Amino acid sequence: MPHEGNSDLKLQQQLLKWFKACLPPGAPATIIADCEFYSIHLAAWIAARLGLVFCLADQGWHLGRVRGGVVSRGRLGVQGQNALLGVGQGDARPVGRGASTWSPSGTDDEEELWLLITNHTDPKQVREIYAARFWIEEMFSDHKSRGLNLESTRLTDPDRLECLLVAVTLAYLWIMEVGALVVRRHQWRRVYNRGAQPRVSLCQIGLRWLTEGLTQGFLPPLFTGCFRPLVET
Repeated sequence: MPHEGNSDLKLQQQLLKWFKACLPPGAPATIIADCEFYSIHLAAWIAARLGLVFCLADQGWHLGRVRGGVVSRGRLGVQGQNALLGVGQGDARPVGRGASTWSPSGTDDEEELWLLITNHTDPKQVREIYAARFWIEEMFSDHKSRGLNLESTRLTDPDRLECLLVAVTLAYLWIMEVGALVVRRHQWRRVYNRGAQPRVSLCQIGLRWLTEGLTQGFLPPLFTGCFRPLVET
């Protein structure tokens, strides 16, 4: 879809109608979106026209904080059965239905909230669903300036871009597998030594490890596609 800059409601609806048409009949799907897609009108439209579950970050709030289950600040009018959820790192709790106003309070050591509007009925599942957004954003970042620099190709032809994406996706999966292997073997400090835990993506770890290894002349591991969890359970 040729477009630059922020999107408006009409363009978002066009994109989501295309997404809905691509889904197999009856397939479950949840629309996860950041503040650009936040809109009471969009939320109502998704529920009424697409019949899908949505989880949208709130644009109207300054990021609040939670202390003893109380949201510190912000204001939002929520229509119908849509709920505003304050979603912390360890839990998720409803913080408003209908029009709600919260008074400023809080300190720097309080937990940051994600403030979401959703038609999902289970707050705990909302936390798990929305957390996937950050993996998705990390993937985009890895494909762009922090990794594979896909945008530097400046390709706009859909067919050529599609072919490139196939190759880039295979490379990305291989690099991620290498990064996971480095972390499991506790070798990530060879490429990142700024703290007790790595603060860069698996793609970055894999890229740095491969770059260092290739300069030393050893052969990189083969791509297997058999991903294992970083932490055994």
